[in-house]
Amino acid sequence: MWRPIHREGFSCPSGTGRQPAVGLRPSLKPAEEQIRLGGMPNEAWNWPEALDALSAAPQYHLLLLENERVRMLDSRVPQGHTVPLHTHRWPSALYILSWSGFVRRDGEGRIVVDSREIGKTTGNTALWSGPLPPHTLENVGESDLRTISVELKNSR
Repeated sequence: MWRPIHREGFSCPSGTGRQPAVGLRPSLKPAEEQIRLGGMPNEAWNWPEALDALSAAPQYHLLLLENERVRMLDSRVPQGHTVPLHTHRWPSALYILSWSGFVRRDGEGRIVVDSREIGKTTGNTALWSGPLPPHTLENVGESDLRTISVELKNSR
């Protein structure tokens, strides 16, 4: 599991329109909690392609780029919506454009992550996620949740 770090005092060249840098630093959580919060090892993947995010929940995931090494998705979950059961096969770097509280449930409907219990982040933040087995995601916050994810296909 990775947690965001912000580079204080970092400035971008004027006129670039870029935001200050956000980096990633490994957390100190035990491995079993990392898997619970951020996915599972890619080697254990055994779910059908029909559950892939683009197939199972295309109204919430937009393909921006795909090649043999990466897949980039723009994911948008409006306030009050629940994304149907789907998977994310590869680990990914997530860039949070807008944050909202969410509840992730596994394929059996059990709560796996309730973001309201693990703290709030803001937009313009980067996070790491491992592959995610079948899950739903309910936006229980007061705004839309939007992320850009870069999934790393060859990350074994």
